[in-house]
Amino acid sequence: MSVTKTVLVVDDNAHFAEGLSRWLELLGYRSLLCGTGEEALVALQIEPIDALLLDLRLPGIQGHTLLRSLWRSKRLLPTVVMSGHGSVSDVITAFRNRAVDFLQKPFRMEELSAALDRALEPRQALPARATEENHALAEQIPDGEGPSPAQTTVLLVDDGARYRQTLASALQGEHVHVEQAPSGLHALQILEARPVDLIVTEQALPGMEGLELLITVRRRWPTTSRLLLTEYPRADLLINAVNQARIVKALSKRLSTNNVVAEIRQVIYERRAAEGVDVDLLAAAAV
Repeated sequence: MSVTKTVLVVDDNAHFAEGLSRWLELLGYRSLLCGTGEEALVALQIEPIDALLLDLRLPGIQGHTLLRSLWRSKRLLPTVVMSGHGSVSDVITAFRNRAVDFLQKPFRMEELSAALDRALEPRQALPARATEENHALAEQIPDGEGPSPAQTTVLLVDDGARYRQTLASALQGEHVHVEQAPSGLHALQILEARPVDLIVTEQALPGMEGLELLITVRRRWPTTSRLLLTEYPRADLLINAVNQARIVKALSKRLSTNNVVAEIRQVIYERRAAEGVDVDLLAAAAV
């Protein structure tokens, strides 16, 4: 017998929250309603909550602040963020605070259902080694090619050779092996041939765009972490990248190369820490 999951709705618009509650009941969830971040913190202490449906604009404690507080306290609660604004800044901040989905108001019940399905799907832990399929592919690579087992493999995808090479030169080192591809098609060929830990792709690629590539990677190689680079970080693009491709980070190409490299290294650091690798060695190597 399945257990009914409980969703905590945090929204100061009582009429809207009650409508969500009715939808949640129809979808088979139990709901609790809070009008402020302060009320939500109390509810989280006394009620078993499976997911959080959080509005960003709240009286008192704002949604971003509440989300950041939960993350810092290591309360890893699947959170779907809601906003009537959906600005680029809102999307990026919610994403950095570990929201797992973003809904722009107004939305349909079908969109809410899909967002909660994604939020509550079992989270796949990062593996300490490649999957059996990737091991089989790795065995096809001749000796002397590709990374050593102790290295993190990063695949950079960008049709700008100079920019791609600049990033590759800055990242390549004892603990990082870099592969390069000028298009989505080339990237898929590399992924078919050998394990990749992290793919970093430009959105504006010839043929297959970056988001389409990352969605494909999520479906076929779910243990490969995904990062999106874009010259023009539109809100709708970032929302789709978070919701559909499950990216770990989005970066603007208008950042300096040093900042982009630092952000990529941080993703590598977090991934290796999750795998149980001695991250002090990685930190020392980055200095």
